Amino acid sequence: MLHQQVVSALASSPPLFAAWVDAVWDFEFTEMESLDATTEEELAATGEAAFQKLYRCLLPYAAEDQPASVWALLGENGVSAKPLVAALAFFILSGKSKTSSAQQRVSGLHASSIYLLLLGIPGSIANKVFHQVLLDTCLGLAALCWPQDSARKRKRDGPKGSQAEGKRSKPHRRGRDEMEVDEAEAEELHFSGQELRKIRDAVVLQVQSLLRFLQKFLLRDKPQSASNCCQVTDKSQPGWCNIPAVGVQMVEKTDYRTHGAQAVGMLTSQMAAADYANFIKWLFGCSRHTKMVCRLFSVDVVMVLLEQPERSEDGLAPELASFLPHRFLIQTLLFGRRSDASPTVRGHALTCLAQCLELPSLNATRAVHNLFSTSERARTHTHTLKHLYFSTLTSIRAKENLAQVMRRVADSKTNVRKSALQALVGLLRHGVIPLSEENLSVLSERSRDPALSVKKKALQCMGELLSAKPGSVAVQKAWLQCVVPAVVDSESSVQEKALEALDEVLLSQVKQYSPQRHLDAGQRLAWDLLTLLCHKCPNLSRYFSRAFTVWAKQNKFTAAFISRLISHTEAEHAAGAWLLLSKVAGSSSTLPDNCSIILEAWERMVGVSLSLSLSLCVSLSVSLCVCLSVSLSLLSLSPSFSLSLSLCVSPSPSPSLSPSPSLCLSPSPSLSLSLSVSPSLSLPPSGKLCLQHEDLTQRYLPVFARELEEGVEVAVRNNVVVIMCDLCVRYTNMVDHYIPNVSACLHDNNPIIRKQTLIMLTNLLQEEFVKWKGSLFFRFVAVLADPVPDIASLCEYCLVDLLLKKNPTMFSQHFIECIFHFNSYTKHKTYNKFPQTDSEKVRFSLKGAQHREKRFRVYRFLLEHFNDAQRFNITSKINQSILACFADEELPLDSDGADILAETFSILSLKEMKLQAISAPAGGAAAEEPEEENMATMAKAVLQAAQKKVVSQVQKKAFIEYTIPIIIALKNLLQQKRSPVLRDLMAYLQVTMQDYRSEVKELFSGDEQLAAELEFSLEMSDKQRELEQQLSGCSLAADGRPAPAAVRARTHTHTHTHTHTHSIHYNKVK
Repeated sequence: MLHQQVVSALASSPPLFAAWVDAVWDFEFTEMESLDATTEEELAATGEAAFQKLYRCLLPYAAEDQPASVWALLGENGVSAKPLVAALAFFILSGKSKTSSAQQRVSGLHASSIYLLLLGIPGSIANKVFHQVLLDTCLGLAALCWPQDSARKRKRDGPKGSQAEGKRSKPHRRGRDEMEVDEAEAEELHFSGQELRKIRDAVVLQVQSLLRFLQKFLLRDKPQSASNCCQVTDKSQPGWCNIPAVGVQMVEKTDYRTHGAQAVGMLTSQMAAADYANFIKWLFGCSRHTKMVCRLFSVDVVMVLLEQPERSEDGLAPELASFLPHRFLIQTLLFGRRSDASPTVRGHALTCLAQCLELPSLNATRAVHNLFSTSERARTHTHTLKHLYFSTLTSIRAKENLAQVMRRVADSKTNVRKSALQALVGLLRHGVIPLSEENLSVLSERSRDPALSVKKKALQCMGELLSAKPGSVAVQKAWLQCVVPAVVDSESSVQEKALEALDEVLLSQVKQYSPQRHLDAGQRLAWDLLTLLCHKCPNLSRYFSRAFTVWAKQNKFTAAFISRLISHTEAEHAAGAWLLLSKVAGSSSTLPDNCSIILEAWERMVGVSLSLSLSLCVSLSVSLCVCLSVSLSLLSLSPSFSLSLSLCVSPSPSPSLSPSPSLCLSPSPSLSLSLSVSPSLSLPPSGKLCLQHEDLTQRYLPVFARELEEGVEVAVRNNVVVIMCDLCVRYTNMVDHYIPNVSACLHDNNPIIRKQTLIMLTNLLQEEFVKWKGSLFFRFVAVLADPVPDIASLCEYCLVDLLLKKNPTMFSQHFIECIFHFNSYTKHKTYNKFPQTDSEKVRFSLKGAQHREKRFRVYRFLLEHFNDAQRFNITSKINQSILACFADEELPLDSDGADILAETFSILSLKEMKLQAISAPAGGAAAEEPEEENMATMAKAVLQAAQKKVVSQVQKKAFIEYTIPIIIALKNLLQQKRSPVLRDLMAYLQVTMQDYRSEVKELFSGDEQLAAELEFSLEMSDKQRELEQQLSGCSLAADGRPAPAAVRARTHTHTHTHTHTHSIHYNKVK
C-alpha cells in the first residue's frame, strides 16, 4: 500500500526533458534553462497538497526500522533520482528570489523539505541525490523566503487616514536606483495574512526536515554545510528547534563549535525553566557521549550558559531543579571532563575551568571555590557528628580534586599539561588554593618540561602569577626557581624568554637611588627578588651568572648602569646591589673602564664595616680578582686596596684549608687575598682562580685531594669534586693523576656527593677527558648497587644511554676482572693488579656472602647488555682464565679460591649467559596474521630456525672441545679435595645440560659416574617441575588440607630427593 502511494505521488508530476535535466545538473543548480510553456505551467500548477502527499509517503522510509528501500521501489517503477532532483531544484530556485510570489516561496520550501528528507534516507549518496550546492541553497532558503520586516510592511499596506495624508510633507525627488529598489519592495508588500501563515508553516516543516536530516546525515567532512546549519538554527525560533540534533552533528573545528554553542545559548535563553532543565539533563548525557566532538561541544555550551543569569528553581520538581544552578554546570559537567579519555577534551575542560574564575557571576566563582575548599572553618565551628562527617568528606574530595589537577600538569599529552598550568595559575591567583611551596613547585618545575611549548607556558604562567601576587615571598621564590634556570635551557627560544623576563623585572628596575624618593611597586619587587637570591636561593647563582654573560655581550652594563647600582650600595638593600655588581664584575669584558668606581665603593663599604653575607663577599671579591688578573696595572688606581675578608666570621674552618703560605694568593704586593673564610665558600673562588693560573692549579691539587680524603664538611667535599672535574677539562694531564681520588667519592657516605660525582665523571668520560683506567670502571659500576634507588637508576642511565654507545665493548672487556675485583682476589697473575690504597680496597670491596646480591646485581646488568658474540667469547674466556687455572692448580683452591670458583659457576648458570639466538622464543602463529605479512613472518621464522641451529652447533662444539675436559678435571680435583664447590659445579651442569638431555652419556663418556649423576639429577629436576605444576592446579579438600593424591606425590618426591642427596654425598667421600 505504501509503495503504491509513493508511485502514484511521483506519477502525478509531469515528465521532464532529458536535455533540460542534464543542463540543470551541468550548471550545478546555480541556474537553469527555461522550459517550454506547457511543462512550466504544469510544474507551477503543482499545488501544496501534492507536495504534502509526497512528503507523507516518503517519511516512513526515513525511519531506522524500515526494511524496504525507496530507491529500489523507484527503480522498479522506472523513476530516476536525477530528474526528481532536477524537478525539486526547479521549485527551490524559483522560490529564493525576492520577487517570488507567495506560492513560489511555499513550493520552494516544500521542495527543499522533500530534498532534505530524501538525503536522510539511507542510500541517498549512492543514488547520487546529494549535491553540495543544492544542499547549501536549501539551508539558506528559509531566510530568503520569509519576508523581511513583514510587520512594518503590512502596516504600510493598511488604509491611510485623511489626517495622516494631510500632514504628509512634500516628497523629495528620488534617483533611478532608489525607485527600482522601492518597486522591488512594493512587490514584497502584497502578502496577505493567510499567505504569511502558509510561508511560516512551510518554514517550520523545512526546519523539522533539517533536524531530521542532521540526525541521519554526517557533515564531518562538510564544514561549510555544518556552519550553515548552525546559522539556520540560530535564526530559527526556539519552538522550532531540536538542539540535540545540532549537538550530535557538530564538527570538531573551533569556529564551528563556538558558533554552534552561541546559537544554542540564544535558543536556551528563551526557554522556560522546565524546558531549560530538561535541556541541561540532555547536555549532561551529551558530556558522556561516545563521540569526542559531542563531549567537546558540551563544554563549549556550558561556558555559554554560565554567562546567562542563573535560573530560579521555583515551582520545579526536585529532580529537575538540581540541573538549574551554575554549580551543576561547573562541578558536574565541566570539571567532570578533567579525566576524559580524549586529551583534547581534558585540555579544553581545564582551560574553561580557569576561565570560570574570570566570569562576573558570583555563583560560578563560588562553585569553583567549593571544588577545592577544605572546609576548615566548617569543621571548626560544627559540633554535630553529622556535620563533622560531611565536612571531612568535603575536605577529602577537595584534596582529591586538587590532586587530579596536579596529575594533569604531568599528563602525557602536551596540550593537557599547558591547559592544566593555566588552570593551576587561575586557582592560585584567585586564592582558591593556597600559595604553598608544594603548589608553586609544581608550577615552576614545568619550566623544565620536555616539550618546548610547555616550558614557555610555564614561564608565562609564572609571570602572570608574579604580576598578580608581587608581595608574596613564596611566589617570588617560585618565580626565581622557574625563570633563572631557564637561562641555560637547551632551547634558545626559552633562553630568550627567560632573559627577557629577568631584564624586565630586575635590570630595568634599577634606578638612581635617592633617600627622598620612595620606590615604586616594580622597584620594590626587583630588590626583594635580589635579596632572595642573596640569602634564600644561592643555588641559582650559576644560572644567574650565565644571564650576565649574555647581557655583557649586549653591552647592557654601561657606566650609567654601574653608577645607579653603586648608589644603592649604602641603602637597606645593599646586598642586592653588591650581588649585581659581583655578577657584572665577573662577566663584563669592559669592566676595567669602570673598575675604579667599584673599588672605591668597596673600600667605603669596608671602611664603615658594612656587614654583608659571607657568600656575597667571597663572590664579589673573587669576581674582582678574576677581572683584575686580566689587567693588573689597574691596581695602581688603588694602592691601598686589600680584599680582606676579615669582616666575615668563619665557623670552624677546615684544618686542611687553614691559612698558610701556600694558600695566600699575592699576584701583587698591593693585592692580598686570604682564604681564611668558610671552606665551602672559599673553594669556588679558589677554583675560578686556578682555571686561569696553571701554577696555582699545581699547588692546589694536592690540597684538594687531601680534602677529599680527610674533609668532614659535605659542602667542602662536594665543591672539591666540582672544582677538580672542571680543572680536568682545562688541565687534563695534570688532573688525571687525581682521578682515583675523585672516583673514591662514588662511595662517599653522603648521597649528594655520590650523585654529584657520578654526574661529573660521566661528563668527563663522555668528552673523553678521562679514560677507563685503573679501578675507575669497577668503582663506577659498583654504584649500580647503591642503597639509594635514584642513584642506582641514574648510574644505569649513564652507563647504557651515555657511555656504552661510545664504547660498546667496555662491559665485556672488564667483566672477568669484575669477578676478581669485587671479591678482592689478587692471586691471579693478570687481573686486579692496579694500585689501590688500603682504605680504597676496604671501601670498594664487595667480598663476602653479605654482599653477594650486590655483586650479582652488577653481573646481571652487564650481561643483559651483551650481544651473543660477547656472551660466547666471555664464556670461553671464563673457561680459560678461571676454570682452567683452578683445574691446572695455577690458582690455589683455598677459601678465597673456593669462593671465586663457586661464584664463577653461579655466573655461568645465569639465564643472562644463554645466547639469545638459542633461548629466544619462536615467532607467533602466522595463521592469525594478514596474508601479506604471513610470508614475511614465515621467512623470518625459517631464518631464525636456521640461525638457531647453526649457533647451537657451534656452541655444542665449543662445549665438547673446551668446557667438558676442564669440568671433568675440576670435578675430580674437587672430589679429591672434598670441596663444597662440587655442589656448585653439579648445579651448573644441571642447568647447562638441559639443552643436551639425550647426549649426556655421549658427552661425558670419559666420566661415566659423572654422566650417571647428571642423568639422575636431570630426571629429578623433571619430576620436581611436574610436581610443581600439579600442585599449582590442585584444589584443597573441604577441610582446607591438600588432596590425598597431592600428599602422596609430594611424599614420593621427597623420598627420592633424600636418596639422591645421600648418593651425591657418598660420591664425594669416595
